[in-house]
Amino acid sequence: MHGRRVLPQLQRVFDLLDDAGGSTKLSPALGRQFGADIELTIVDENRFYVTSPQGREIVELLVDIASRRS
Repeated sequence: MHGRRVLPQLQRVFDLLDDAGGSTKLSPALGRQFGADIELTIVDENRFYVTSPQGREIVELLVDIASRRS
């Protein structure tokens, strides 16, 4: 599942931002400095996924990703 791969990437970027002085935004300049890309995640047909047998886990991952500091 893509969400499981995104969470460690998010944490890595937040750790890098903390090490760089606590910025809460990954600017293009910081992205180049860290070798970290900004990733856009689009969920199409959301109803299909959240009503699937894995729906609860999918919703929890989406909420976690969306609620990260920005």
